[in-house]
Amino acid sequence: MNKILKEDLLQVVQNSKSDFESFRNQTFLITGSTGLIGSLIVKSILLCNDVLKTNIKLLLIVRNQKKAEAMFRRQDCIQYIESSIEDIVSISDSFDYVIHAATPTKSKYFITYPVETLDASIIGTKKLLDICKEKNIKRFLYLSSMEMYGVLNDEKVTEDKLGYLDNLDVRSSYSMGKRIAELYCYSYFHEYQIPTIFARLAMCFGAGIPKEDNRVVKYFCESAICGNNIEVKSTGETMINFVYTVDALHALFLLLNQGNVGEAYNISADSSQYTILDMAQYVALQSGVQVEQQIPSESMGFAPINKMVLCNDKLKKLGWKNAYDIQHALKRTMEYLKNETA
Repeated sequence: MNKILKEDLLQVVQNSKSDFESFRNQTFLITGSTGLIGSLIVKSILLCNDVLKTNIKLLLIVRNQKKAEAMFRRQDCIQYIESSIEDIVSISDSFDYVIHAATPTKSKYFITYPVETLDASIIGTKKLLDICKEKNIKRFLYLSSMEMYGVLNDEKVTEDKLGYLDNLDVRSSYSMGKRIAELYCYSYFHEYQIPTIFARLAMCFGAGIPKEDNRVVKYFCESAICGNNIEVKSTGETMINFVYTVDALHALFLLLNQGNVGEAYNISADSSQYTILDMAQYVALQSGVQVEQQIPSESMGFAPINKMVLCNDKLKKLGWKNAYDIQHALKRTMEYLKNETA
């Protein structure tokens, strides 16, 4: 395992030790387990089983079991259910906790396949909630996104605010899908008492980013590692709301154990007031390359310019704080990617 990733996972286990103790001998149902956050959740639990002997069992709903087995290797505590989340009908096994992380993540996909994007968010979430109606679960953690807020220019965005989304733009299939999925989850909480918690994640990055991932920070770092100038194909004005993966995982396990059901929580590091262009320039400065800005004449499917800053005060009241500022997070990410390409 990559040295940086192993260090990060060990830190997750240490940071969330008290929460993991509460999960001892429990079973987790996890969707989206081969994505960035989903895979790190699984790897953290596997390491926790090794280090703390917590005996946590995992039911993983995966589209491609071979891909998942290659990622996690053969583990006696893992049982796979090979299916898309939209097609899942029933699960005979019992489980205690649900982490619903399955979602498309690429802007190009949202634009090319808006119907499938909506189906994954809405139909997939409803199918899972219907299954949970028949189970006596302790917590259902829905991994939402800061994109559900839409466009806001407030300096501090708390969980009770909502901005503009254009419902006649196919790029909104992701953001609007997240909004509707949240409403579905809350409605099942209200009507059927499914104990749901909403985690609204900022941009996540860090060790463990998949090779095929196309998020902007990975592109910036890889360009710099290769000695190439960094191309910014937008105005770069959007304010960065980010969270390093170690801090994100700490927050998720904390919410699963101590969060208030029926409530939403922003997961974002304390803002350094960085924009996308600022991030590119910082990476370039550390690597001796240049930033080349190319503003396209037409939309390339990126999210709209947004200058909101997520407020994390509610999460902090549970005892969470981020350990990584943006400079430290970028440094760790660069080290991880360098080791991966070495």
